[in-house]
Amino acid sequence: MIAKSNAAENALFEYKYRPKTIDECVLPQRLKDYFNGIIESGKLQNLLLASQKPGTGKTTVACAVVNQLGYEVMFINASVENGINLVRHTIPEYCRQQSLSGKPKAIILDEADNLSADAQKALRGCIDEYSSSCRFVLTCNYKQNLSEPLQSRFNTVEFVYSEDEVKHCIKHAVMCNVN
Repeated sequence: MIAKSNAAENALFEYKYRPKTIDECVLPQRLKDYFNGIIESGKLQNLLLASQKPGTGKTTVACAVVNQLGYEVMFINASVENGINLVRHTIPEYCRQQSLSGKPKAIILDEADNLSADAQKALRGCIDEYSSSCRFVLTCNYKQNLSEPLQSRFNTVEFVYSEDEVKHCIKHAVMCNVN
């Protein structure tokens, strides 16, 4: 019981202190510039955020971008929900509903590399059908687990950092914590 309580508290801590904007994210400048460009344009294309290393900022960036754009968002953890029913029922229901803001809606599929093969095939159809009203942002650690036809529907951003970028990010993070 205590372990569950601590896990819940840590999850809330994570969400409470997760960066809400791209400028708050600890990222190399090239990635900040790329994502700030999306925000300045006000137009989000379907994005695939990929890295073979966990903890590189993919999920945080996905949430920050849609937050800054003011999109209504559905967040799905594909490690938990990854079957065909998700793509046959849950996603289309969300996509069919009108956005209250008049802006496109967004779906973040976190850890999308865990989607079943059938779910990936069906997701391609959803992306095509709802392209005018909904944007999709996928995060993954193993891009090779996503089919090529699915990947072709996304602009891919690789979260791969050079040694100098890692040093800069660590220095930035330490400076933020000192202040």
